[in-house]
Parts: sequence; C-alpha cells; structure tokens
Amino acid sequence: MTSLEEILGSRQAALAGALAEATEYTDSLLAPLDDDELMRQFTPLQSPLVWDIAHIAHYEELWLVRKITGVTKPTGATAEDMRAVSLEIASLATDLLERLPPRRQPPKTVPPLRRPEVRSRLGLEPFPA
Repeated sequence: MTSLEEILGSRQAALAGALAEATEYTDSLLAPLDDDELMRQFTPLQSPLVWDIAHIAHYEELWLVRKITGVTKPTGATAEDMRAVSLEIASLATDLLERLPPRRQPPKTVPPLRRPEVRSRLGLEPFPA
C-alpha cells in the first residue's frame, strides 16, 4: 500500500519538475532578447517583459511557499522559514535589477523592490542610487 508521504512526495516531485520545465521554456523564449528589449515598453498598455518575469517570480513564491506547503497563515519557525525563502527570492530579483542597464525613460512608478518602504519592510539595504 502506498503511504500518504509517498503520494505527496511524488506529487511534489512532479510539480517541481513541471516548474523546472516551465522555467527552462521561459528562459529559452527570452534568451534571444538583449537587455534593451527586455526593458522596452512596446505599448503604453504593456509592461516591459522584465516586469512580467518579476511577476512570475512573485507568483512562484506564492505558489511554492504557500500553496505546495499548504500553509496560508504561517506562525513560529514556519513563518521564519517562509520569510527566508521570500527574502531569497527578493534578493535574486534585486540582483537582477542591479545588473540591468539604466532605463532610457524612467518608469511612471518606482518598481516595488526599489521603493525604500518596501526594502525596509523586507529588511533589505536601501537600493543603491
């Protein structure tokens, strides 16, 4: 008889595999584009592609950290672990922002990870000027 742990483990492995496959596919779609193309806003109604990638990362965090674990209101050590994962994702996004070339046009709004109040709330250092 298959145990619940085996069922959940195989399900998580399948989900992790599907996520890795989707990530590789997304990377392959973006690989031919240079930084200017990733940052370009093609129409006023469309965000730059790099913003969409950031949204994907945010929703992956919500999906991975909250949905797969089943924890929607973390407490104690679980909250600390989930916060650590969220901060790691924020750190990766910040690293990406620091590597991107300066924009030709400033954004109409400041991206969240560049906002001092957001960085303070996440316990991150101020964004370099």
